[in-house]
Amino acid sequence: MRVDSARTRKAVDAINRDLVQASLAAHQGRQLRELEGRAVLEFPDTRNAVLFAVTMQLALLARNKNIRTDRQIQFRIGIDKVQQEGLEAAEQIAYGLMELAEPGGICISETVRNEASSGLDLTIEPVGSAMLNAIPDTTSAYEIILNEKSRSAAVDGQQRDKQPMRVILTAGLAAVVLAAIVVVAGIWIWGGERSSRVTTASQTQLFDRPSIAVLPFDSVTTNPEGAMFAHGITVSIISALSEVPQIAVISSSAAFAVAEQSQAPQAAGAELGVEYVLTGSVQLRDNQIRVIAELSDVQTGESLWSERFDRSENDVFAVQDEITLRVLVALEVTLSDRRELASRGAGTTDVDAYLGLMKAQKAFQNYTKDSMIEARRLLKQVRERDPDYYHALILEARTHTFDAQWGFSDDKLASLEAATELLREASLLDGNLTDAENAELNIAQAYIDQIAGKYENALSLALSAARNSPNNSELLATAGWVASFDRDYDRSISLLKNAIALNPVYPSWYANFISRDFTFKGQFEEAIAWSKTGVERAENDHRRAWALVNQAFAYAEAGRTDDAEAAGAAALQAWPDISIDTLKKAQPFRFEEDWLKFEQAMRIAGIDGGSG
Repeated sequence: MRVDSARTRKAVDAINRDLVQASLAAHQGRQLRELEGRAVLEFPDTRNAVLFAVTMQLALLARNKNIRTDRQIQFRIGIDKVQQEGLEAAEQIAYGLMELAEPGGICISETVRNEASSGLDLTIEPVGSAMLNAIPDTTSAYEIILNEKSRSAAVDGQQRDKQPMRVILTAGLAAVVLAAIVVVAGIWIWGGERSSRVTTASQTQLFDRPSIAVLPFDSVTTNPEGAMFAHGITVSIISALSEVPQIAVISSSAAFAVAEQSQAPQAAGAELGVEYVLTGSVQLRDNQIRVIAELSDVQTGESLWSERFDRSENDVFAVQDEITLRVLVALEVTLSDRRELASRGAGTTDVDAYLGLMKAQKAFQNYTKDSMIEARRLLKQVRERDPDYYHALILEARTHTFDAQWGFSDDKLASLEAATELLREASLLDGNLTDAENAELNIAQAYIDQIAGKYENALSLALSAARNSPNNSELLATAGWVASFDRDYDRSISLLKNAIALNPVYPSWYANFISRDFTFKGQFEEAIAWSKTGVERAENDHRRAWALVNQAFAYAEAGRTDDAEAAGAAALQAWPDISIDTLKKAQPFRFEEDWLKFEQAMRIAGIDGGSG
């Protein structure tokens, strides 16, 4: 305020308009009053109050990411619940809690902490007793830590709010949030009128870095390979951008699914919860390629950058690199390693090898014994054209891993050895792999090690991969899969929810493992809810059977025998060959007693028998 009051007022008004009022509406809150540099806000229940606070702080963290330190605006937030003593007492306590909070932090009372802990997966730590003098009539205060858990809780909260939800608190009770805006040289009360504009991008506020979705590039050609070419360019740009940890990139499956439902890029971006969308078109003619790309701001619809590229067909990978670079420049991303300035594009300079890999991926995704054989046949042709094609080696390794896991091969050990050798070959290609490529190698090896019973190494590799490739939703989910079998259920849930944040149209198995984790934790309501999500999202009968198996597990452990039997019967109907033996082969539990608990639940559900 002292240095530039006009700029500060403008910035605060923008925060109020773009973030505060929209988030208030999304969480059913209302502003009661403003006084002495703070605002008093009221919410219908503890859950909404806490989610508002977490969402706001994450939004401001993201907003401040590329703003000079001396121009950053931060909130301190305190939360207390209105009880018999009335609103005035709760407001006084909330004010004291606010005073304890660090700029950008959230402090809550013990009552709020108890209720938040039962309904939200957050990291909550006590505030030191020496700091509690500011809070009358209380001896306990807690701080909500803004980390991956808080981001996952906010994402989950937004998704659950789209469905009918149970009320956490008794009708008539309210939670109060007290917030102060802190600037470098003074305090400013947000003012002005309430904005009726509420963003539909519920997730826009959840990323602590610029967020982008690359929507499917259109094919404007009669060439039969045009659509596949356009698809490949889109996926490659997503892959390249995902290697940059300074931005959050929505997964290709989510971007493609949402784009199918919405013709307007701005609407698709809002649905995906990102700040920016990249759109484009591809035209092939006489070995020439024309690519048009445009980067737009989701909130305003403003075009930040657009360009047309006319190249020979063999230069398509250079075009992908150029587009990636232009996006990073437009987002003002600063890269520390010059090597990151050029993406790897498709990973090959041979267009036919590139298209062949895409066909192999399509075959692989059928997840049957025959589809693994077909994928390897196609990959053999790919590698004949480009022996050093990194992504082809990784995919071929995955086919052998699936053979071992699902009993598709006669020799499980030989399949795992073949997969490991392919990963070793990939790691030696040029000795200069990116963090994202090393992460892909590590997660593939972690999967192999888990199936082979090398549990400690599997978990170490999986967690390393998750740290080094935070934009790869499938990688994060696979790391959660490994952690789950290692009894690290909280970490597994966090990783899987982070994967869901990057891929809102996630595959059903993400929900299945979250359900199973909650069952092992004894949190049966959450487990059953997630199992229902898995059933609803099931892509085919095989996936539906697995979702029902996890649902039967949750019901059996919760003592709901009739429901467990119904789920088991439905699983057998979807997959008649399912059996105890089948389930055991596919699930590499580290601890035998965990399998025995699961097996007992299956027998209760009526799933029994021998080698299905």
